[in-house]
Amino acid sequence: MSGAVYVLEAGPYVKIGRTRCTLADAAVAVERRRRAIQGNCPLPLATLYHVFVSDPAAIEWSMHQYFAEYRIRQTEFFELPSKARYHLAQRLGYLDESRRRV
Repeated sequence: MSGAVYVLEAGPYVKIGRTRCTLADAAVAVERRRRAIQGNCPLPLATLYHVFVSDPAAIEWSMHQYFAEYRIRQTEFFELPSKARYHLAQRLGYLDESRRRV
């Protein structure tokens, strides 16, 4: 099922997650998810990126695997250095199906 993969920032940490949605409501769905997560996070959360993809679960999993060395143990957050944040932005930009021409 289609949806969005998003990256939230909380201070020095980022969360890579996903939500089911349509292309038309992707921004609203990501904001709703950010607010839900904010309730359990002591730092203010901001949305860095979100992209619409056909298989958000697979993309989220692959991102988690790719950045596994930066994962904060027993959490869904990563402490990414600047270079890794750049690679994350590059990878998500390439995957964004809403920007592709058919």
